[in-house]
Amino acid sequence: MFDITSGPGDAGHGSFGSSDNSNGYRHGRGRLRGDDFGLTARPSLLALARTYLETQTRLWPELAGTPAVPNVTDAVVEAMADDFERRFRTQSMDIFDPAGLRRVWDAIGLGYVRFSDEGSNPRSLDQQLMNVLQRARRDGVFIPWHYVCADYAVSGTLACRRGYIVAKMLVERRSDTGVAWFIIDDLGRMNRNALESLRLGELVEATQVRLIGASDGFDSSNQQSKIMLAMMSSFNEVFIDQLKAKVHRGQTDAFNRGEIVQHPGFGYRLVDVLTPEGKPELTRKNTIKKRVEIDPEAAEWIVRGAEMIVRDNRSPGAVAVVFNDNNVGGARTWSSNRIRKLYARERLVGVEVFRRTMQVRDRDTGHVDVVQKDREAWMTRECPEMRILSDELADAVKAKLNLGSMRFGKNAAELRRDGKDPGRRVDVYPTVLVRPVCGGCGKPMALSRSTGKYKSFVCLNSIHGGHGCRNKGNKSARIIDEAVLKVVSAQILDEGFITDLTAEVNIRLAEAARRPQDTAKKLEQEIASRQRQVGRLTERLEKVQDAGGLDTIFNKVAELNRQLEAKRAELKEEQRRNRRPSVTSVKEQDVVVALTQLREVLLSDVGRAAPVLQALVGDVVIESRQVEGRKRPEMVAKFTIDGIPALAALDRGKAAGDDDPTVGMWEFLNTDRWIMLGTAPRGRRDVVVPLRRTPKYEAMLPQIVEMAEAGAGIDLISRALGIGAEVVRDALHLHETGQRPPGRVDGRRRQRRQSGQPFEPKYRQIAVEVDRRRKAGEGFDRLAREMKVSRGTVLRAYDFANRDEPAAAAREGRKPTRPPYKWSDESRAAKRKSRGA
Repeated sequence: MFDITSGPGDAGHGSFGSSDNSNGYRHGRGRLRGDDFGLTARPSLLALARTYLETQTRLWPELAGTPAVPNVTDAVVEAMADDFERRFRTQSMDIFDPAGLRRVWDAIGLGYVRFSDEGSNPRSLDQQLMNVLQRARRDGVFIPWHYVCADYAVSGTLACRRGYIVAKMLVERRSDTGVAWFIIDDLGRMNRNALESLRLGELVEATQVRLIGASDGFDSSNQQSKIMLAMMSSFNEVFIDQLKAKVHRGQTDAFNRGEIVQHPGFGYRLVDVLTPEGKPELTRKNTIKKRVEIDPEAAEWIVRGAEMIVRDNRSPGAVAVVFNDNNVGGARTWSSNRIRKLYARERLVGVEVFRRTMQVRDRDTGHVDVVQKDREAWMTRECPEMRILSDELADAVKAKLNLGSMRFGKNAAELRRDGKDPGRRVDVYPTVLVRPVCGGCGKPMALSRSTGKYKSFVCLNSIHGGHGCRNKGNKSARIIDEAVLKVVSAQILDEGFITDLTAEVNIRLAEAARRPQDTAKKLEQEIASRQRQVGRLTERLEKVQDAGGLDTIFNKVAELNRQLEAKRAELKEEQRRNRRPSVTSVKEQDVVVALTQLREVLLSDVGRAAPVLQALVGDVVIESRQVEGRKRPEMVAKFTIDGIPALAALDRGKAAGDDDPTVGMWEFLNTDRWIMLGTAPRGRRDVVVPLRRTPKYEAMLPQIVEMAEAGAGIDLISRALGIGAEVVRDALHLHETGQRPPGRVDGRRRQRRQSGQPFEPKYRQIAVEVDRRRKAGEGFDRLAREMKVSRGTVLRAYDFANRDEPAAAAREGRKPTRPPYKWSDESRAAKRKSRGA
């Protein structure tokens, strides 16, 4: 049996747009019930145990001081509370043993107490228990503490109450427990579920246990008890339905009046409403009145997270990592799902939604499903003062999150079943700068190693020769990125490329300015004519008397509507073609500014750079080519540099009111597919670049040559740059001969290092300690002896920790200046002692 209730729905889930399912339902996972579900709070449980002892001592003086009713002490109360918690959590029962006790009772019974709302008075359990114990005493029924069951703040509509289940277990096993009476305060405390009440009636009848209501006078031994149980249970259930309707009505009225009916959520805070005198304003319940306002710190993080998703192409999981690292909102429990729910809240754009969802509760198991209502059933109100995100940014976040969700999981599977390509999630949230394509089979290459700084790509088809691919081998993602960026950075600021791109842009702008602009008028006239025809046919429908003629008119109207839709789509495309940019020509300096901004973006974060680079170079195709004089083939990357799509992608991130006059022009040129007949685009470059690792000596060649020409030696240069002397020798060999140095032939091997740990020379490992002790006055010779390294290693470690001076000395061709040795008191004493010996 299910219980359906409405929920606020704006505390953390929902959507900006029409992302609902076709049937209007969205099922949640539901809340899990723990061992403490319905367990009385510890202070209230201690008070309940004390109430039991005091009441039973008064009602059963013959048992006072016995194990059945021990004396009231703090230790006894604590032990009774511990026993209750154990039985409640483990769903077990203890058998009451009357051995050794004077039998002053006529029967053994159990008592059950409950209240349903956390806002109720916890003393309600004590008051119910006293009523139950007093009624039991009048009938000579003793209720031991073992057989006292209770549920704290749990609805009576649920059959899965843990205290109630233990009570039924005591009844079911009457032969072991000896329970003959089941006493409650009233039937409403036992159940607010008519079906469960009838089930309990069948249980007590089958076990011959007498069910008693202490306050309402119910007695299952009465011949009319079945009728009374059915009627009173129905009344109790109807009471809950009426109460629910009243609460629903009150919340609706409060929402319409603009009052707070739900928690505002992250990004907002509750503050006191003050009177003109500066004192807190009180409500009719004598509580301090509250109002909602934006939390500036939280709002700043919300905007930052939205910009990370939209502009930096960061995934919700990556945003959650940043939020957790910065302890946003005082919590480290941010997750991908919580980020999606955060940006699905209408309150962020100044609209508050109420009753977006409802809860469907299984009364037997207590499982709750959160079901999404149709948008027509939502209650909304405008609250512009609560706006945190602009409409543009909020829509962009929604579109990006929806696009990412369609690339994997069930959504992607459904698209594939429909014959559609869902695309790849890495295209929405890039993790590498370049995603290459295999030149052997034309398929995207996959990351064979995707973590750490040693990412590499491989073609999965080449492993087994699928699709005839022979493009074997892995290639480092870093090498591919460096090769592509090096060529792109040089090409896009090349004088010839800038001249050609400027010329192509001006040719396109001039041609766009010469196009006729009234080509859409004919389509507009045709659309207006068909709309008039539809209007006339609609008027005729009201006058037609013969039902047989309606079909013809309906078919005609449907045909005209189809033609209208086609003409409107054609008109929209024609209007797009007739658009004009705000500028008619550009200068080379404008193109240089745009390309410089493009280069800066390419060197920024991967999330921002990857889509722009994709637009700039298109597909980067990796091929293996045989190189003359080399046994193994060499991998090369082929791509075409096209500046207009990349500048259009960069253009989308700018505001419409930007001072740059070319804003909007690049997007127009990118979407305008017109090309002059007989001419090829001039602003493109076909590039083939070999993929090889750039050695360190080649990358640092300019710095090394500059210091060497100033007169610095190999040892000083290596210390100044923090590199090995071998790197300096190889760089100088390349500079002097123009050839790469040969490989090592001495057979020596580098120091073996553990997997996953980069190699760090000894002088770098001890640099901090050497610098500290040298500045404390210790000499290099003493440090070398105590650290068990050579004096040269100590000097190199000191220079590495203080690289500014060696670098300046290397550029000036002099020796580095180091602070003089200072004799410490310990050193002086040691020297005097050695002289005296």
